Amino acid sequence: MAYDRADWHSGGDFPAGLPAENGGTHIGMFLAWAIQRGLEGAFHREESATALAAVQARKMTGREFLFSQCDENSGRET
Repeated sequence: MAYDRADWHSGGDFPAGLPAENGGTHIGMFLAWAIQRGLEGAFHREESATALAAVQARKMTGREFLFSQCDENSGRET
């Protein structure tokens, strides 16, 4: 089940010329907030430990985490 997807925020009635990954900015902000508070799921603790540490150290953005660890095609045209 999806509550929100980056690709729902591109095309249509959005400004032309914006990169598709901009649709993941708000989702990434929430992910970074959750990760900073230790609210990530067990799956990511096991499978994405390095990326989680990078977000916690503010060396990776939540949006980067979204696209690299959650769904590599979210918001990107294939």
